Amino acid sequence: MQNTLIASFGKEGISLYQHLTDLGHRVQVLDCFDDYHRRLTRWYKKDTLLPIEGHRTNVTQEVSKHHYDLAIVIAMQDFVRTALITQSLREAGVSNVVVVTKDSTNRSVFRRLGAHKVVVAEDEEQLWIQLDRALVEYMPA
Repeated sequence: MQNTLIASFGKEGISLYQHLTDLGHRVQVLDCFDDYHRRLTRWYKKDTLLPIEGHRTNVTQEVSKHHYDLAIVIAMQDFVRTALITQSLREAGVSNVVVVTKDSTNRSVFRRLGAHKVVVAEDEEQLWIQLDRALVEYMPA
């Protein structure tokens, strides 16, 4: 069973959570920003959320305790937050960090920050096509 963390603060995270759960992943959702906390607690069960105070050091320390095999970061409009999350997950020792972004110009930046893969998707349909291709190697046996 893959131990997977999702960092998504929009509704696409709900579908992603369900999709990965259906595929046999053990999934948690990162909850590290006060301005998204209320929304995430409405969308997910309490035991699904990984609540962490939003400082990079705290995120790195807490995530490292969970030994995630895979983390999927859905890029937010706030590039800096997405970049910090990506870097923190890599420093926490997550085996595979995948970033999903709409902006292909950010691909090299996310790779330098620690993303193992960067998936570029313009819309939700493209997101599922590209993400399914990227996740084939992370599927539980």
